[in-house]
Amino acid sequence: MKDYDQFERDLVYQKDQDETFIYEKERHLSLFRKPRIIHLTSNHLKNMLRDRIQLIFIIAFPIIIILLWSMQAQSISGVTYDIHIINNDIVGFEDDAGSSYSANYSLSLLFIDLLQEEQFQDLFSITIVNITDYANQMQLLNNEAYHGLLVIESQFTEKILSDYTHIYGNPEVQITTINDPLVSKLLTETTTQLINSISIGANSGKNPELVLQDEAYFGSLSYFDIFLPAILIGAILMCISQVATHFAAEKENGTMRRLSTTAVSRNQILISGAIAQFIITTFQITLMITIGMFLGAFIHPEANWVLIYLILILVTTSSLGLGLLLASFVKSYNQAGIFVWFVILPLQFLGGLYTYGNEFAYAYLFPTYWALHALRLVMLYNITSWDIIGKDILFLLIFTIVVTVIGVILFNRKTAILA
Repeated sequence: MKDYDQFERDLVYQKDQDETFIYEKERHLSLFRKPRIIHLTSNHLKNMLRDRIQLIFIIAFPIIIILLWSMQAQSISGVTYDIHIINNDIVGFEDDAGSSYSANYSLSLLFIDLLQEEQFQDLFSITIVNITDYANQMQLLNNEAYHGLLVIESQFTEKILSDYTHIYGNPEVQITTINDPLVSKLLTETTTQLINSISIGANSGKNPELVLQDEAYFGSLSYFDIFLPAILIGAILMCISQVATHFAAEKENGTMRRLSTTAVSRNQILISGAIAQFIITTFQITLMITIGMFLGAFIHPEANWVLIYLILILVTTSSLGLGLLLASFVKSYNQAGIFVWFVILPLQFLGGLYTYGNEFAYAYLFPTYWALHALRLVMLYNITSWDIIGKDILFLLIFTIVVTVIGVILFNRKTAILA
């Protein structure tokens, strides 16, 4: 409290001729004097960093998290998925001189060839099995003898080349995988992208090329690459705990009560504390991104860093708002340390941070779901189209404003300060 008291005496008091302090309601500050918010923010930072244990946590936490995920990713990345294919496609078209495909070469074979190209060699090991072996293949899959089974329908080629696709339907490939959401997501998206590319190429007379769409193909990305955006958001959520416990400790040791007797407004206390935590969180996230890239994590070379940090800032601001909500109710450091997990854990797990491809049915109700979708597309694929990620950012922005406003209002209650 010494810093706060000294600052307030200098700011709102002056001495008369008898060297007695008299109260002054307003006083013009010199341009060379620190503004009050900066002074308070500096004091909050000092209080946060003064504790060696907390200082170690601030620096060590992002380093340990990114290293642990990197080591975990190394055990998962590099896995080659064994994929079996049953091809029921029947070539029924006569050889047409004007067609890019002959009667002896069905588009299902082209699909299989593309799966065996160089870009997929480290990802998929393809085995063609007999069409009569379906029951046995399903039994083997249930025993996890391999990772996934693709069954190509009999009219695969006809449906792609037909002018009446809207009548006969789209070409279908039945996909069955082991109980692993990452394998299911990977195989489903890869198959979808290849079929779309083959259809575009076949109907335009061009060679098929892999076309990037909304839910982008990620065949060449590692486990670490895919989950790096989730790791960053998960780390940001920890500032909910840091804000709540910081202000709870300030209330518990009487600092908030003593400040309430000075000319420092509650808004200034709030804003300065939030800015201090924002600075620390920004440092942690930048450190994690730097270490992640050093460890080989992929970020698109043309990724829009302004947009990346905008998303991270929105997540940070909403987390600060949630921290203030908690800080306005809890009365002690220990209470804050307990109740924050009732907020953080649902945001992490129900929001889909660590369940890629198998999200909770109502994950879209959580801001982390929208933040992760936008951040992943921007970081990995440099997708900046408002049509694709605009809804994510808009929802996140609305949530941030609502939570922050509610947090400020509740924190400004007298009972929140003096509890």
